[in-house]
Amino acid sequence: MPVVIHLFLAAFQPRTFFLPCAAIILGSGLAALSGVVDGALFVSLLMLTVLAQITLNLAQDFQKAFITHAPAFNANKPGSNIRMAVRQQMLKLMLGCYFVLVMGLTLLCHFSIGGSVMGYALIAIIAVLMLMILRTKTQTGLTENSSISTSSIVCQFLLVGFTPALVSYHLHTSGITIHVALFAACCGLLSLLALFSEQLCEQIRVNTPISSDNLPAAMAKNIIWQKSIIISVVVLTGGFIYLSDLPLLSGIFILALPSLIATVATIEHLPEEDIAESQKTKVAIAGFAFWVLFIVGMML
Repeated sequence: MPVVIHLFLAAFQPRTFFLPCAAIILGSGLAALSGVVDGALFVSLLMLTVLAQITLNLAQDFQKAFITHAPAFNANKPGSNIRMAVRQQMLKLMLGCYFVLVMGLTLLCHFSIGGSVMGYALIAIIAVLMLMILRTKTQTGLTENSSISTSSIVCQFLLVGFTPALVSYHLHTSGITIHVALFAACCGLLSLLALFSEQLCEQIRVNTPISSDNLPAAMAKNIIWQKSIIISVVVLTGGFIYLSDLPLLSGIFILALPSLIATVATIEHLPEEDIAESQKTKVAIAGFAFWVLFIVGMML
């Protein structure tokens, strides 16, 4: 099997697909409430979203393999030629996926709504953010106990939740309303849980063993941030449902709240590396369930 296929399959990590796909479902669901349903467009957006996440996963794998944990390069060392070949193949695959993504979104915008300034602007935002992340991950390594930068928070908010939801709605309806933007903002805010969960897992790995009665200050702060995000999203989503005059059944998203809280509470009382790793998956699934329940309740 070609190396490119191996690299692509390694980057195909379903756990990372839940949150960005939830944003597409949110945008498409709100568009359906407005009377616009397009199954082909919806499926196309989901496929491009998965491709975007695979591209980011490739960049993450590249960063770990060739930047953060890479030994000093020695051209005379056995296997160095193979290593360089894999590195080049990985970079080419990343760029290929990136260009397919941008071209795919551009074509969808053109054929679904005939093209629009707003649509092309949203696609440009996604393209620029993706390029920034790819550039950073292919040039800068991770450091132990590093805090989450403001740029990482902004990119996660915009790229995983806010912008995909807006793009999905806009490509269905050719418009954007303030209420849709507010729900998209909640989606972006909830997506930050994945970022903090990833950092918490790394903090546990570095500081193991850890006592639940004496958590490091950085970990305690991380847990507080996650709790604050969950509370904020629930309150804001409930408030926006009321302001938007949506069906009260939209509030069944609250059924996902125990799962969201459990992911944080479990780590707080059992700060172990294997548990923290499993909680990353549960955070993504709970976030996905949150918005799926919201859309289902809205349609009932």
